[in-house]
Amino acid sequence: LRRLGLGTAESNRRMQAALDVLWPLAGQLFSPQPGDALLNVEGYWPDLNELRQAWSGVVIPALEEAGLGETASAAGPDDRRVHSAHLDTLLADMQMVARADEEAVW
Repeated sequence: LRRLGLGTAESNRRMQAALDVLWPLAGQLFSPQPGDALLNVEGYWPDLNELRQAWSGVVIPALEEAGLGETASAAGPDDRRVHSAHLDTLLADMQMVARADEEAVW
């Protein structure tokens, strides 16, 4: 992160451009799902707000050290079912590998 963020102007620009695309989706990591509250009460699942704060406490300083910044104005979807346009390509690539050998057992 630091190597690219603090490297050339081009590497910083590319890293920031990627961050600008992906940062709005990062909030999905902390969006509650059905059953999360019960799992939290039972001690099986962390409190998502506390988890988000801990994550932010590590990620944001790392971005700042690398000369990068979060895209504060970009609020992404809270629903984990909303994906970037890149998911279709990624899934197609993964399925191609799985289908390469019809007799393969996974």
